[in-house]
Amino acid sequence: GKMAEIKAIKEAFADADKAIISGDLAEARSVRSKLQEMGVSAPLLDGLEVSILKLERKNQLTAWLDSARAAVAAKDWDSAIRYADAALRIDPASDQAKALLMEAKTGKVGVAKTAQAEEATQAKIGEAQHALDWDKPDEAKEILLVILKADPDNLVAGRLLEKANAALKPRPPA
Repeated sequence: GKMAEIKAIKEAFADADKAIISGDLAEARSVRSKLQEMGVSAPLLDGLEVSILKLERKNQLTAWLDSARAAVAAKDWDSAIRYADAALRIDPASDQAKALLMEAKTGKVGVAKTAQAEEATQAKIGEAQHALDWDKPDEAKEILLVILKADPDNLVAGRLLEKANAALKPRPPA
């Protein structure tokens, strides 16, 4: 009768609490459906609804943070920024999301700076080659030494410097 029905409802709410505490969203939703089928009205289900929504948000936040971490690890800065932003929309106070967003933005700036530096070096190497072509080895050497000071392992600049030095050696008189 009525007592058994009340007992079943109480047990269902206890099951719902266990599911929420353990983070089992599917089970919490299943118990909610069972309670609705038992005829439990909306006001009594509000607490469970709120708990389910909070758990969904927590799971979504965790998913976005995990994705942001993976993107940072892969140096996929644009994706990392998108995921961290998504996490911050769910929880604007998330220190983890803020830290990941900073790391991703810093990484992206670093990539841009590296690309700019690479472009500038290529332009300087072009100038040095041009100077050599026009028989100005001293000019070429000056440019190449600047490049090699910043990037000692630059093989192209190293080879051009050898050419410039060879051209600078005094030639025996004819």
